[in-house]
Amino acid sequence: MNAGSSNQRLTIALAKPTKTLNDEAHTFDLLDRFIVMCQKKTNYPWEICDVDQASVIIAFEGDNRIEDWHSSGRIIVLVQNSRRPGKHYHFTITNPIRVMHVLDLLNTVGEHLLANPVKITATPTSKPSTVQDSAPGEHWALLSAIKTVFDASSPQTAFAIEANGQPKLWLTAKLSQCKISEDYFNNFSQLMSAKIQSKTLENHNPPESAILINGTELLWRSAIDSTQNAQDRAPWLPGNSIYKLKRWPDLGALRAKANLVRMVSTLAKKYVTPEELTQATGSDNRETMAILNALGACGLIDAKPSERQVSSQTQAKPAAKKPEGFSKMIKSLRRHLNI
Repeated sequence: MNAGSSNQRLTIALAKPTKTLNDEAHTFDLLDRFIVMCQKKTNYPWEICDVDQASVIIAFEGDNRIEDWHSSGRIIVLVQNSRRPGKHYHFTITNPIRVMHVLDLLNTVGEHLLANPVKITATPTSKPSTVQDSAPGEHWALLSAIKTVFDASSPQTAFAIEANGQPKLWLTAKLSQCKISEDYFNNFSQLMSAKIQSKTLENHNPPESAILINGTELLWRSAIDSTQNAQDRAPWLPGNSIYKLKRWPDLGALRAKANLVRMVSTLAKKYVTPEELTQATGSDNRETMAILNALGACGLIDAKPSERQVSSQTQAKPAAKKPEGFSKMIKSLRRHLNI
């Protein structure tokens, strides 16, 4: 069908998974790249947009926002891990996902949408799920709360992050505006051990005494401070992987030191393991993991399974060389004669 035969705009959005599972984070990154790659190759004029403006939403199985989106008239594409009917949704895409799967999906859904235009009857709830209360010592709680705000789709949404029941951070979606209380600005590490709760606000109205802080610096700083040791990988950073830089961070906002520049430069050249990154830059293992966690929180690195690790684990040790020829005959004779 000709794309111009309908007034229906072909708008699509990929919804961030509400869980911080490594597999879902990896699949999300793949889908995000594949959709951009296929956008101009498909037969239909797709527009990539935020969830609020989309007529088609690609969402992960188990996302509690799906029913709201579906009941508002939107088309749901369900991302699932096994081939089975996706409830009452028309379209599914199943892991492992390949670029041709995404291209076929865009063509199929585009044809369906132009033949059956949708009418959005209600605005879905696009606010990120409230971060649950954390107990003291749950060191990823602050970073998870800030990352939820960073990933939020609606720029008008405002949040307050409370520490031990008192609001200490005031943020807007995408971290476009961030303020922190003066006491925690001077002692940021105190937030790591506080009980964290995130609340959605009606408007962004922090107290006058709150200090303005760069959003990128806030997300980065919380990731660095949250990493406790060399094995302390953030929940959304895939393990057993090699990593490469997707785009450079704002080194000015991060007040980058020489070692960070060396790490980012190394990651920009090729995929590396954390161990290789440590060796190439002369860093310690904990610092390497902290930088990888921070880059992952900001969505700046790509990860893929480490073939080197798999091959090194599965490679069999060389078998002992068996005696051959005359030596073999002598050994057999000795065994036969019991000598």
